[in-house]
Amino acid sequence: MKGPSVVDIARYCGVSPSTVSRALHGRGDIKAATRERILAACQELGYIPNRAATRLRGAASRTIAGVMPDNDNELFVDKLFHLRQAAVKAGWHWQLLTWHEISEVPELMMNAIGEGVRGLVVFNRVPATLRLFLQRHGCACVIYDGKDAFWPGVFLDREAGVCEAVEYLLTHGLRRILLLGADLDSVRGRGYRRAHEKLGLAPDKALVRFTPFGRDLYSYGYQEIRNVLADGLRFDGLCCVNDACAIGAIRALYEVGIRVPEDVRVVGFDDIRAGRYLVPSLSTVAQPVEEMARTAIDLLTGQLEGRQPSGSRREVTLQTRFIVRETTRFS
Repeated sequence: MKGPSVVDIARYCGVSPSTVSRALHGRGDIKAATRERILAACQELGYIPNRAATRLRGAASRTIAGVMPDNDNELFVDKLFHLRQAAVKAGWHWQLLTWHEISEVPELMMNAIGEGVRGLVVFNRVPATLRLFLQRHGCACVIYDGKDAFWPGVFLDREAGVCEAVEYLLTHGLRRILLLGADLDSVRGRGYRRAHEKLGLAPDKALVRFTPFGRDLYSYGYQEIRNVLADGLRFDGLCCVNDACAIGAIRALYEVGIRVPEDVRVVGFDDIRAGRYLVPSLSTVAQPVEEMARTAIDLLTGQLEGRQPSGSRREVTLQTRFIVRETTRFS
């Protein structure tokens, strides 16, 4: 059945075809509200750009794409590298589509399908409004590092990872472990709480510090520890939301003469390369980045190649690995 055209979208929205065309090509000379209304109509009616029509009628594309937030931290770059490697090894072309604001995701997905992309690896979740659109055009989808009520995906058990790290510190006698960068209701916070509960301890809420952080995670860790110290809060252990935060925190401790690991033991999360060469080297919770990539691509290509029904929900949970290095030395 022939899909809707630009004229159909224009008639539905009560605008001219040229207005629809400008909206779809990102022209800035139309009102934001009009643009959003046109994009919503495209999703609802199942419109894809004409530039893909010939491609879709002919030989099937072997292109899949990642839809990811724009992020330049080291671990995220590694994740993208391994996703591409896994895709190429599986015999598929790989494209990367990045967004600054979550509101950009619908248009990215629509354009990708219009360009002949047959499958998407989506970070965290798929907007509910796009589910029908993706199904209508036979686009397979997998969620990377997130959970979704409909799509299959691969998920990292961060709660268990933090629990293991904090339990290690507690079993070595530490009792005032600062959790930096997460609250008690978060995934990491639940791991922190669970470690205490396993040993019959109650976590001190004063030792849980979370404020919103931006792109500079090193600066976040540095400044938050300076704030904690200025508040007079005492702690003998530090569990950070990621390695960059931990490295910044260690610098702040060093500047006021607090020694790591003699005075405070520090644990990060991610296992970035910088932590391995830090002095002292950083204990951390490592993510299985390569395995996550292979699993995500396998789930996606399984749908595309008929090994797994398209749209079937299969969730794979992977485990972290706690690496003990010098920042948690007890001898």
